[in-house]
Amino acid sequence: MIHEQKAVLLVVGLAFLAGASSSSAAAGHLRSTALANQPGSMRLRGGMATMAEQMAEIRAKKAQQYAAVKDEHSSDVLASETKDSSGAQADWMLAQDKVGPESISTKGHSMEIGDARNIYLGQGVTVLRNKRTGMAVEFLHESKGWFYLRPRDGAGPKQISTEGIVFDVHRFYASGVLEQLKNNPLRGNRMKDEPVKAGCWKLVVDGPYIVVSNMEHPTLQIYLCADSVVTINSATNEAVWMDSSAVPRHLTADAAREELN
Repeated sequence: MIHEQKAVLLVVGLAFLAGASSSSAAAGHLRSTALANQPGSMRLRGGMATMAEQMAEIRAKKAQQYAAVKDEHSSDVLASETKDSSGAQADWMLAQDKVGPESISTKGHSMEIGDARNIYLGQGVTVLRNKRTGMAVEFLHESKGWFYLRPRDGAGPKQISTEGIVFDVHRFYASGVLEQLKNNPLRGNRMKDEPVKAGCWKLVVDGPYIVVSNMEHPTLQIYLCADSVVTINSATNEAVWMDSSAVPRHLTADAAREELN
């Protein structure tokens, strides 16, 4: 009698366990179905042997979706910049820093002990580079009117005095900043409509040009154009026109203004 009761209890227990397992599997199937039916979800196909391949496929699809969103955002930004700017404002990228080891050093040359630029350590510097032509200019903030100009990438830099005299020089003071402007588009900023103060210098957008003036020499104006730089001194009625050819063209201030207009 006792053995018969034990047998009955064993049968009942097994039936209960089988029912619970069936219910759990059904619930799991319902949850999987619900997740698979959610918008944008990706469901794994059956088969444990292909699990790694399926996960790789999912990651690839996610990467494609991210790239599509990124490209759309970049296109919107480019369209906005093109719409909001033109001429020199669209071509010249600006960066401001202080003269020091980081701004002087390039990937090929580090700042050395005894570097002559040590006397300008800590002084502010503003560098602009034309992203189309490679032309660049550099303004030390304490300069009373002279500045550096590089006609194009790879060309030797020039110093242009307030009188319009052009000298060959060895390098920019902030060579590192110039290199960063070339290699990293995020290092610089496009000129906004608001004036930019750079020590003795002030930069403003004036129509298709960026016009740079110096508070110590109010008769001096430097025009950053889409493909050239023009220095005009009203006091001497002289001007220097520089483009990527690196050959200065000397003319009167009146003639330069006529060409600019």
